[in-house]
Amino acid sequence: MTRFVTAKAIAFIAILLPILFSFVGAASGHNLKLRGKMETVCELKINDLARGLNLGKGESSVTVGTVNEQCNQFGFVVGISSANRGALVDQRGNRIPYQVQYDGSGLLSLSGEWMWLRFWPSVGDNNKDLQVTVPARPQATAGDYSDTIIVTIAAL
Repeated sequence: MTRFVTAKAIAFIAILLPILFSFVGAASGHNLKLRGKMETVCELKINDLARGLNLGKGESSVTVGTVNEQCNQFGFVVGISSANRGALVDQRGNRIPYQVQYDGSGLLSLSGEWMWLRFWPSVGDNNKDLQVTVPARPQATAGDYSDTIIVTIAAL
C-alpha cells in the first residue's frame, strides 16, 4: 500500500511540475524605486560662559563662550559680528574696543563681520572657543559695559 501511495505521489508531482514551470515562465516582474531626501540642516549651539571682564586691568584671550557648528551641507559659512561694532558700551555711550579670536584666528576687530568658509559637513562634537581680549582702561568711566556678539551659520 505504501508503494502505491508513493507511486501516486510521484506521478502527481510529475504531472504538476510542467504546469508549475509554465507559471514561472509567465510571471512578470516589477521594480519598486525607493527615494528619499535629506534636508539641509545648519544650526549653532552656543554656550555663553557669562564671563565678566576686568576692564580696568584688561583681559587677554579670555574664553567667553563656545560655539558648536552643525551643518550637513558640503560648503557653509559661519559669520561673527557685533551689535556695537566691536566695542563694549555703557549707558552713556562710552566705548571700550575689544578684539576676538575664533577657531585659531589671530586677534580680530568686530568693527565689521568676519566669515569662515567651511568646505566639509560638520556634525557631532565640533566646538570652537570664542575668546576676547580687552586692553586695560583704568581711566574708563565707572559703569556697566556690554555688547552682543552675533554668530550666524548658513549653507552655501
